[in-house]
Amino acid sequence: MRFSLTGNQAEAAPLVQSILHSVDHSLVAVHVRGDLDSTLRSQFPANAHRVPSPEDVIVASKVDTVIVAESRVEESIRLVRHASQADCHVVIIPPADLSTAYSYEVHLLLDESNCGIVVLTGSWFLTDAISTSSPMLDCQLGLPAIADDSSHAATLMHAIDTCSSLGFASSQVTVLGIDNNDTPSVNRQIVLSGCGADGSIRPSVTLNCSRSAEIFQLTGKAGDHSVDRHIVIPGHVACLPDEIAKILCERIAQRLLDSAFCQASMEQFSRTLQVTGAVDRSIRRRRTIDVYIDELTERSVFKTQMTAIGCGVLTWLLLGMIGYLLLGQLLKPPATVMMVLRALWIAPVVIYLATQFLLPFARGRQQAIPLSTE
Repeated sequence: MRFSLTGNQAEAAPLVQSILHSVDHSLVAVHVRGDLDSTLRSQFPANAHRVPSPEDVIVASKVDTVIVAESRVEESIRLVRHASQADCHVVIIPPADLSTAYSYEVHLLLDESNCGIVVLTGSWFLTDAISTSSPMLDCQLGLPAIADDSSHAATLMHAIDTCSSLGFASSQVTVLGIDNNDTPSVNRQIVLSGCGADGSIRPSVTLNCSRSAEIFQLTGKAGDHSVDRHIVIPGHVACLPDEIAKILCERIAQRLLDSAFCQASMEQFSRTLQVTGAVDRSIRRRRTIDVYIDELTERSVFKTQMTAIGCGVLTWLLLGMIGYLLLGQLLKPPATVMMVLRALWIAPVVIYLATQFLLPFARGRQQAIPLSTE
């Protein structure tokens, strides 16, 4: 597969490393700047051909997959849209300032595209040795504490995504270790627990954030076997370990061709963002937060918007009736004027009722398969 790269996030460097060490894949065009440019020049000085604009990266000759590593959310979505419309597969390095709205926009683009779109999160960096579907006992993952808020949010998102892929529960979030000023202390714990979708008890995991930690390490048990593994988190490694560098780009190339997997991967990405947002709510409220996953689809958004608009229409109907009756009694306008006022009063109601027939045209989601990166 022929890759191209555009953006400024240094988190794309490990993927570039994996591509350059592959014999079956190549990097044919890049348009990079900022931290990513500096990283590639220092680590991979003989990289791919440089082009003057992101658009040139997308339309480069025989490009199969575009890697979008843009730090700005709006620009990232624009480039993903442009690449998918050009019938290219897309690999997204997620911006730091993320929300569920971003995953919703990207999911819509995936629904409209004939090609695959995946977001490169922590689960993609798991090795086969620890990416297992066997039941695991309660474990702990050590996370280095980061001063920068945006970097910490991105690190936490990747860690939660990794834990979800390993089969840990994430329907309840509890943050332990909060100072009196409602801010997390230097050493704190984030506990992910709860039940699975079928109601079964799932193993919990504790994320230990400490400034004394320098690596990401998972400790615990899987069945009768102890688990003690270093976890690779994007953005915190200059070079990938050999066992991951050999399989990363190959794994991505295979999964991009599987539309059902892309749908499942995007659903997990949306869930990861909602769980990450629950961490902030747990800090503010000082209690355990139950995470209820709402599936964002055109149909669900349509229903939500129609509910909000319906409240406005009812308010207009009541106020309009009062205004119409007062105007008719106090000013006694001509019959033609009253007819026009009645039409203006009732028109929003008629339009609102007519738009309800658009619901069958709103799209749901394609059928997704259970997610596994093995």
